[in-house]
This record gives sequence, structure tokens and C-alpha cells, in this order.
Amino acid sequence: MTGLILLRVAIGWHFLYQGIWKVQTPSFSASGFLGQAKGPLAEHFYALVPDIDGRKHLDFETQIEEMKKYADAFVERNQLNEAETAAVREMLAAHEAELLDYLTDEVKKEHKLKEQFEEHLHKLDRLAAEKEAKTHDIPFQQKRNWDEQLKLRGQAAAWSKEVDRIWEQFKADLVAAVGDRPVRAVPTDTGQLELVDRLVTYSNIAIGVCLIAGLFTRFAALAGALFLAQIVAAQPDWPGMYPIPHPSAGRSLVVNKEFVEMTALVALGLLPTGRWAGLDFFVHNLIVRPLLGKKGAV
Repeated sequence: MTGLILLRVAIGWHFLYQGIWKVQTPSFSASGFLGQAKGPLAEHFYALVPDIDGRKHLDFETQIEEMKKYADAFVERNQLNEAETAAVREMLAAHEAELLDYLTDEVKKEHKLKEQFEEHLHKLDRLAAEKEAKTHDIPFQQKRNWDEQLKLRGQAAAWSKEVDRIWEQFKADLVAAVGDRPVRAVPTDTGQLELVDRLVTYSNIAIGVCLIAGLFTRFAALAGALFLAQIVAAQPDWPGMYPIPHPSAGRSLVVNKEFVEMTALVALGLLPTGRWAGLDFFVHNLIVRPLLGKKGAV
């Protein structure tokens, strides 16, 4: 019994610390982990990362259209007067030109970026086709596809960084056009990633607190097991599946440290450890039992 209580508290501490670290790290994002997903569910995890392959960033027509929509929404949301609206239009035209110049030409290189983007998108399409082919099951092909995927994403990230810089400057200039009065920000669609980041952070904290305090222990344990199941699904440790885990992680077959912790949480979820040493003792005896007793008497 004592050993199970110590196990519950230790796992709870692990979850709690992970959640607190994420809160204290403003740059935390699950995008890095999701982008490294492998196995049959990899595409599902990739879909949670906005524009993971840079297709949207590298489409200058889409970017310019988004800028126009953002400017219109900014004018409407802040109810700008004619002079302010005219200033916004001028800034829009200036940043459209800047974006167009960057996406269609680059002075430092011989070739136009637009041509490089088209070649990049062609490689992405070819890679997607190869993933669907039966040869994807061959270890050599898996390694080749993975390396090509990382290379393409690295290229897209470098190009997208400049596009994001232009966007941030555009938004800052729009705020400056309003002057000193308060500005109502235009909501931006960040996809599901922001929701995933918040869910991961605060669920880790909640699960950790509940396990340590022995409060709603069974629910917290099973929720923690479900969370770890997602991690296991994103990084299955299976022979012949690329990429191979880093040597520092050790070698395992299906059962890695996340799998072990997940199994331990399932076991804790099947036992009343919160009633042995935790707040569940009071919840059970002061609330659950009286309610069930009255219901049974009726």
C-alpha cells in the first residue's frame, strides 16, 4: 500500500513539474514534438501544426489576400475615420509591395525565390506520393523520406521567418496608425496548436496536483494514462520504424519509459489509492457514501 502511494505521488510530481515548466517557458510549443511524430498516426499529429510544410507561407497570392482581410478587419474593428483608414491603406500597399518583392525576387541570389518555392512545392508533392507508395515500408526508403522531409521543412522555416517578420511589422504599423487611443486586436486563426499547448500545460498541472493530493485520483490517473498514450502513439518504438530513437534514450521494444509510466497510471486508476492517503478519503466518506446510502434507502 505504501509503495503504491509513493508511486502515485512520484508520478504526480513528474506531471506537476512538467506543467509548471511549460508555464514558466513562454516559448514552449508542442509543435516541435508533433513535427517529429512517426508511425501510422504521424499525419494526424502533423495536421495540428499550422502550415508545417510552409505551403501557405510560400504562396504570395494567399499572403497578400490575408493581408487585405486583416486590414479590412482592423479598420472595421477599430471604427477608424477616413484619415486613419487612408493611412492603413497606404501601409497595406507598402507591405504588399515588400512581401511581393521578397517572395518573387531576392537580390543576394541569382535565382528568384518564386522559382525556388515552386521547386520546393514540387518536392513536397513528390515526397507525399512516395509516402503513399509501398516502398515506404523499406527501411532505406523510410530514412530517405524522413531526411528529405526535415530538409524541406528547414528550408520552408527559413523562408517563412522573413514572411512572419513582414507580417509583424505590418501589424505594428497598423497600431501606430490609430495613434494614442486603445486598439482592439484582430483575432488570428492559429489553428489547433494554441489549444493543444494550453491543454497539455494545464492538464499536466491538474493531473499532478490531483495525484499528489489524492483527489479524484482514479480520474486523474486515467487522464494521465491517456495523455501518455498520445505520446506513445506519436513516437512508437517499433523495429524498422524511422527515425530511430537517440542513443541517449536507450533501446527498447514497444515498452519505453512513457509506456511504463502509462501502465503504472492505469494500475493506479484501478485502485483506491486516494482513499488510502489523500483527499479522496474525505470525498468518499463525507459525500459519496452518504449520497449512495440515501439513494439505496429510497
